[in-house]
Amino acid sequence: MHRHLGCPWILGLLAVWVASTAWAEQAVVKVRRANLRAAPRKDAPIITQVPQGQALEVLERRDGWLKVRYGDIEGFVADSLVEFVEPQKPTPSPSPPSRVEPSPPPQAEPVPSPRRPPGPPPPPRASQTAGTASVGATLSIADDVDVGLGVRAFWNLRRLARNLELLTTFDYFFPGGGLSYFEINGNLVYNFHLRQTSLTPYAGLGLNIAHASVEGFFGFEASDTDIGVNFLGGVKYPLSRLLIFGELRVEAGGGEQFVVAGGVLYLW
Repeated sequence: MHRHLGCPWILGLLAVWVASTAWAEQAVVKVRRANLRAAPRKDAPIITQVPQGQALEVLERRDGWLKVRYGDIEGFVADSLVEFVEPQKPTPSPSPPSRVEPSPPPQAEPVPSPRRPPGPPPPPRASQTAGTASVGATLSIADDVDVGLGVRAFWNLRRLARNLELLTTFDYFFPGGGLSYFEINGNLVYNFHLRQTSLTPYAGLGLNIAHASVEGFFGFEASDTDIGVNFLGGVKYPLSRLLIFGELRVEAGGGEQFVVAGGVLYLW
């Protein structure tokens, strides 16, 4: 006569151990925004930004960096920007011991499978990233009306395309001779994210509005407004919360000039 008392309990404990090892470590962003980068370096390209309080699935630890999964995106975040949380593991109910039968030996009852931990958080909604902007000052040099100062802003359009942005600018030039001249530009630009570098080239086209006015004798004033098309290309480089940029712009119609611009932007 054989008695099998321990087999169901061993199977139950084995199932609990397998479930516990499959439980992924999680961390929560503790700052306002955390940059998710393509590599474990401060100068690596930024893939996206994760808002405060967002949970991340930790995949690997590397010398002050964590490889994490954010929705269907994998990247690296500095461990100083997150804090680890202990997930609440469900306690599986142990299976009752089987009855002792003289013959044949009892078969182990199936152990109920423990609940799986919740899956990774959903990818960020368009509303969480579409409002991101970089705003700053511009110094421009044109081949027709000399030096100009202005402001510009890049507006994120990820709801349309991942690398698409709206670029708006206002530039006031100083041609002298009593002439007042400014330009307003609106362009769609596409960013080309490169591996192993933080430089981000971009190219685009858009609308150019040029306005000129001049004062004559006896209070007489003449003005003219022209509309044309921009063709532009440039490069951006991140420095913490700042972006420095350089750009070349050709205007067909409108201002009808070649403009070299550069400046500093602040990332919101």
